[in-house]
Amino acid sequence: MNEPLARVRKRRKELLEELAGIEQMRRGSLCPQVFEATRKDGSKVYRGPYVVYTYKEKGKTVSRRVTHPDHLPRYQEQIEAFRRFEVLAGELVRVGEKISDLTLSDEEELKKKRGRRRKE
Repeated sequence: MNEPLARVRKRRKELLEELAGIEQMRRGSLCPQVFEATRKDGSKVYRGPYVVYTYKEKGKTVSRRVTHPDHLPRYQEQIEAFRRFEVLAGELVRVGEKISDLTLSDEEELKKKRGRRRKE
């Protein structure tokens, strides 16, 4: 096995190990929400900010208010974990393509060497 292929396979293994370490993740984001209300006397008052967790499901945005402030750090960690998952998955695809290319080029080299031996 050639050196570049061994290096790329090692990177693939590292990516898979890091992916396996991601247990909790969620799509979406956290957004602040503020409401403007008008009192009976005509003055305006603002309610909030409330934190809303939003994500897409079947092409529609789903929103859910986070009612416990102590849950916010966990939501943020889970969202960041999903974003890391997306980066790692993309890199894993690129590494898989690189392995495929290197494997094919190795096979082509073997065919060329075998072909030269037969002609001699």
